[in-house]
Amino acid sequence: MRESDKQVSGLEAYVERGDFSRYYGIQYGDPRGAWPWKEPVLGALLPNIAGTVLEIGSGGGRWGQYIMEHADKAILVDGTPASEAAIRGHFTVPQSTEFIVSPDGLLPTVPDASVDFVWSFDTFVHFDADLFWTYCKEVARVLRSGGQFVLYYAWDRDAAKPFFRYYDPKQVEAKMKRLGLKHQDEDAIVMDARLSTWKRSQRRKR
Repeated sequence: MRESDKQVSGLEAYVERGDFSRYYGIQYGDPRGAWPWKEPVLGALLPNIAGTVLEIGSGGGRWGQYIMEHADKAILVDGTPASEAAIRGHFTVPQSTEFIVSPDGLLPTVPDASVDFVWSFDTFVHFDADLFWTYCKEVARVLRSGGQFVLYYAWDRDAAKPFFRYYDPKQVEAKMKRLGLKHQDEDAIVMDARLSTWKRSQRRKR
């Protein structure tokens, strides 16, 4: 079983038991309260919420709550329908919000160049290479020229977290470049993983 599938199964079990706090991620700290990594994470999220925003790994709405509150349209993607059920059960969901279940990384209902900002935190750290790069290819497809993608991924094997999947930053940058995504600024190191920002290059006119 893929590590990402294990994470989905665990989260579905939390929801089935009615343990929303675990699904939401309260064990890592509530971002609306005191939280050790609040400043760099919310600093990468809040200023970029505008227009159409897509989140990969929406879970219990830990970050989606901000996206739904401030975006013109939120597209919340997860590997299980339990995410939508949990979010609708605990937050006010605008009518414009779209929920997508995508265990395979594909986003067929999202048109090309239709998204202004893509956000994913504490999700890609669990993806195997196929799922990681399938999602990245889809991000490059759906992002508008100049749109940004904030990605949180694991890179330091010495951190010794068995449930993480590790990727070499140089290889990530090279592959992202081929997808038309350019690395921006210096990465923040948050809980033994990298919080990195990528900008969609200008698309060629057809």
